[in-house]
Amino acid sequence: DEFLEGLRHSLLLRNVLLVLKYARDADYMRVHFREVLTFVSDEVSTELLLILFRATFLYVQQMSNFSKEEVMDLIQTLPSPYEQEAKSTYQQILEEGFEKGLEKGRAEGRAEGRAEGRAEGRAEGRAEGIEIGVEKVLLAFLRKNPGWSDEEVAAAFDVSMELVRRVRGLL
Repeated sequence: DEFLEGLRHSLLLRNVLLVLKYARDADYMRVHFREVLTFVSDEVSTELLLILFRATFLYVQQMSNFSKEEVMDLIQTLPSPYEQEAKSTYQQILEEGFEKGLEKGRAEGRAEGRAEGRAEGRAEGRAEGIEIGVEKVLLAFLRKNPGWSDEEVAAAFDVSMELVRRVRGLL
């Protein structure tokens, strides 16, 4: 900290190093947010200072666990050009996060739908296979035992009369 404080002649470097060191320390960042995120230099263009600010702000946002309300309160402590840049950047972060969340939800939904579809398909396939197997057994039985009534066959095989009639119609 003493070394970093000694970098007063190079505030840009000092601020970046302070952010790297304290970005996860919510208490420090609450107290020093404005100080470490305000980049001022006569030797660097305003555009470059805002780019440096944006990168540092994004880093703080990723490393900290501030609520949306806390971030908005902290942003309001910044000087005007930085406040506007922070609001714009933060809004972009929220929108991108929302879009990523939607896409992740869609992907999970598609995967879940495919899994459910496969499970339903397997169940339907098993049921259909069983039905075909029962029909084949009934058909073979009725060919060998044509004298049995529909009621007797239905009772013996524990199937519906409708199924027995349908299979008998295939003879």
